[in-house]
Amino acid sequence: MWLFLGWYAALLSLGSPVLIAYGVLASTDAPMVAFTTASLLALCWSPQITVRQVIIAGFLLGCAYLFRFQSIILFPVTILWLVLQPPPDLTTHFSRLRYGARLINPGVFLFAFVLASAPQWILDIRDVGYPFFNTQYTNIWLFAYGRTEPLPVGSNLEQIWFIVNHDPAILWQHWMQNVFQFSTDVIHRLFIWPISLLALCGVMLAVVQNADKRYGLMLVWMGIYVAAVALTANKERFFMPIIPIMIVCMLSFLSQMYYRFQKAGIWAGRFASVILIVLKVWIILHLALAEAELAGYGTMNW
Repeated sequence: MWLFLGWYAALLSLGSPVLIAYGVLASTDAPMVAFTTASLLALCWSPQITVRQVIIAGFLLGCAYLFRFQSIILFPVTILWLVLQPPPDLTTHFSRLRYGARLINPGVFLFAFVLASAPQWILDIRDVGYPFFNTQYTNIWLFAYGRTEPLPVGSNLEQIWFIVNHDPAILWQHWMQNVFQFSTDVIHRLFIWPISLLALCGVMLAVVQNADKRYGLMLVWMGIYVAAVALTANKERFFMPIIPIMIVCMLSFLSQMYYRFQKAGIWAGRFASVILIVLKVWIILHLALAEAELAGYGTMNW
C-alpha cells in the first residue's frame, strides 16, 4: 500500500507544470526543492523524531541553502518546532544534560545545517567579513515599492530596516495583496485543474484534522514560506518548495475519500477506482503544459 501511495504521489507531482518545467531546466530551483523536501521527509519519517533524523534534516537543509538562500526561511521555524518536541531519551552517560534535553535536537540541527552550508558562509566571510551574506531583501525594495535605485550604503540589517521603515503602509498593503492573490489565484496555477482544487482541499483537511504533529510541521513550513515570499512577488516558481507539501496533503485527502467510498459498497468502490484512473490519464494528457512555463527560456522539444 505504501509503495502504491508513493507512486501515486509521484504521478500527482506531474500535475504541476511548474515542477516539471523547472525540473528539466538547469537552474538552482530544482535542487533547492529536492533538498528542502528531503529535509522535511527526514523530520517526518517517524512520529517519534530521533537524533539521526535531526542530523540528516539539518544537513539536507544546509545543502538546500547552497543552492538558494530562500531555504533559510525554513530554518528558524524548524528550530522552534524541535524545541517543542519531546526530548530524546538520554542514557546514564548523558544524565547531566537532562535539564537541557529539549535543546539537544535544535542544537544538533543547527550544527548539521552550519556544517553543510559551510562552503557558502566561509566564502561570505572571505568576501564581506561575516557569514550568511545575501541581498535578496532588495526584491522587497523592487516589488513592494517599485524602486530601482540603489539602497543607502550600510550593513544588511541597516538596509533591511531602511526598507521596512520606508513606507510600512505600502509594504503592508503589498504583502496582504500578495497573500490574498496566492490563496485565490497562484495556488491554482501551481497545478492543472482539478489537481489544484484537490490540493487546496487536502491542505484544508490537514488544517482541520491536524492530529499528527508532522502535518503541523508541514503546514507551518508552508505558511511561513508563503508569508515570506509574499513580501516580494507572486511568481509561481518562487513557491515550488511548498508543492511537495501540497501533494502530500492532496494524497491524504484522496486516500480518505477512497476508503470512504470503499466502505460505502462495491459499486462505490469501483467508482472511486475509476475516478483515480481518470485522474491519472488527465494528468498525462496535460504534461505538455510545462512547455509554456519555459517560454522565456527557449523552445523545448518534448
